[in-house]
Parts: sequence; C-alpha cells; structure tokens
Amino acid sequence: MKNMWNLIIIVIFTFFISCTKENNDVLLLKGNRVDTIEIRLGEKLTIFKGVTLSFDSVVTDSRCPINADCVWEGFAKIKLSINQNSFYLYTNYYTPNDTIVSDTYVELINLKPYPEIGKERNASDYIARVAIANMLQLKANAEVISFNASKCLCCWGWKIVVNDDTIYTDNWKVGKHVGFNITNPIPVYIEVGDPVENICNSSSIFRIIKTY
Repeated sequence: MKNMWNLIIIVIFTFFISCTKENNDVLLLKGNRVDTIEIRLGEKLTIFKGVTLSFDSVVTDSRCPINADCVWEGFAKIKLSINQNSFYLYTNYYTPNDTIVSDTYVELINLKPYPEIGKERNASDYIARVAIANMLQLKANAEVISFNASKCLCCWGWKIVVNDDTIYTDNWKVGKHVGFNITNPIPVYIEVGDPVENICNSSSIFRIIKTY
C-alpha cells in the first residue's frame, strides 16, 4: 500500500512539473538574427537565457480610428521592460519605435487592435508585434560607406555595400542609426527588399541596425 501511495505521488508530481514546463512562456530565440514575436499586454516572456521581455502598459493610444476622418494619424505609446529596465516605444516612424536595452534590440512593428469607431477595447486585447535580436550575437552583413549631402536630384543620401552590391538610399532609418558624419565604414545589419525603379533609392530598406 505504501508503495502504491508513493507511485501515485510520483505520478502527480510528474504531471505538475510537465504542466509547469508547458506554461512557463520560454521562447529562447536565436539571438544571431532578428526574430519577430507577439506579446500580449501583461505578459512576460523569456526571450534569451536570463533575459525577459514584459509588455507593461499602453500609455496612450490616440491612433485615428478606422474609417474616421482625422486631422492627423495619432500614435500609440507602450511601456516595455527588458528584465527590470523599462522603456517606451511608439507606433509612428517619426517617434522612437526601436531601441537597444541591456544588449537586446527591440523594435515595435505594430500594436493590435487598431481603434475602430463604436468598438470598445479591453486592456487584455492589446498585442504588440515586436522584432527582437541579441546585439552580442547579431553580425553585420553590410557597411555604410558614406553620406552625400548634395542637394542635386538623387544625390542626397547614403551609400551602402551589401555583400557584392552597392545600394544608394535616402531612407530616414539609415540616418537614425548611423548619422550623417561618416568618416569610416560603419558595420550594420540590414534587411533590404527588391530593387526600386524610377526613384532615387536603388533598394527598399526594411530594417537597419548598427552592430557592435
């Protein structure tokens, strides 16, 4: 009888441990690349070993509702934390939508749900889509060579070498991450799209991160 009770206790304990492992919100992403994840308001995820990401609050959400006629588009501001280090990101391109905290790159891609006229939103509905990378592991795949400040047509912008290709761009993201005073090549991680025709940019740039 004693052996039977011991067996029952072991089975219950094993079941408890297995359930705990299934619900511990551990992702353990590969830090040598940029991964995209979704995190719900109030959720806490372990993204790398010893590194957690928390979605703490929606500070404000003034985005123009769907089908509304607004003077401006508005923006949302959210509070996140890497371990115990809090920071804020915004949904608009002209406000800070990415940052590096404790050697972790975080970019806010979008925030759901988008406001709709006549539709209430609960705090639990908010989900942030973010890009994540470990800056200690992320490797450069390109170099920003120079910046041309000339005002002539298609002169102003940055020259970037990606593998064996050279691209030219006036994308604001480049200036945000590497600046304008470039005296030596700057190593960056870059994601580019297909070549763009009939405009000054030779390629579309989705993401650029200045590497360590």
